Amino acid sequence: MAGCLENVFLAAFLDTGNEWGYREDLHTLYEGKIDRIVIGWKTEEITYEVEYKKQDGDLMMDAKLSGTSPGTGINGSMSRFGIYEEYMYVILADQISIFHIGGASPVKVGRNEYVGREMETIFPYRDCLFIGAPGGLLIYSAANPEVLEYQSFIGHVYGCDPVVVENDLAYVTVRSGNACGQNVDELIVFDVSNVQSPKRLVTYQMTNPKGLGIDNGLLFLCDDGLKIFKAGDPQTLVSNLIVHYAGMDGYDVIPYRNVLMMIADDGLYQYDYSDLDNIHLLSKLSTR
Repeated sequence: MAGCLENVFLAAFLDTGNEWGYREDLHTLYEGKIDRIVIGWKTEEITYEVEYKKQDGDLMMDAKLSGTSPGTGINGSMSRFGIYEEYMYVILADQISIFHIGGASPVKVGRNEYVGREMETIFPYRDCLFIGAPGGLLIYSAANPEVLEYQSFIGHVYGCDPVVVENDLAYVTVRSGNACGQNVDELIVFDVSNVQSPKRLVTYQMTNPKGLGIDNGLLFLCDDGLKIFKAGDPQTLVSNLIVHYAGMDGYDVIPYRNVLMMIADDGLYQYDYSDLDNIHLLSKLSTR
């Protein structure tokens, strides 16, 4: 599948001109009023030297994707798009755009879905879309992938909030020091076994949490570096810290086939977590 669709979004994020990074009229901004769009780029080939030591029982490519549902794409918790089956869902301000990507070229499906709330992050799980909004967690059913159906909304303190889900538990972080304008730093766990009536289970105070990832009962959290927890019991999660790597400012993570990829302020880190007694750094690609 290849192709490029033009003019599929009614609005794009602009320089808001204020300290909050928000414009109330954002969804009414149309083509012709946007003056900061990337219209081209230059490709350069850059070679990096990295050291790699092969381990006993080197990483095997398992056909089964842990932490996801069949037909679900892999994306970070800060992502504004997600893939479920043959569809890609893209959030922009208060609208969701749907694209069919299962054919020879992508096709936009219908009109944009207007949800009436500002949205920041999206995470597909099973047949639902879990959407992080500044005021809480939105859940939509994608059982009919071309017609989303609202399920519920559960609120939390106003704040920027990535979300990941596994085994009917949703993990959400809220952090301070950003345009959301509050001083709360939390990790919140919700029971989403009933997507029409989610429940808050527990809230933990954190340092300054950002992105997070979940894979087969392991929670990876960007907070004061990187923290890895056993997440079997939400009520004892923080007491089950496996390892804490400090010294970098982690932004988001993607756990995939026993390798964790973490983007931080100084580069891309990769960790091998196939052996919980020997979680270790595989490589670092510096960006500064």
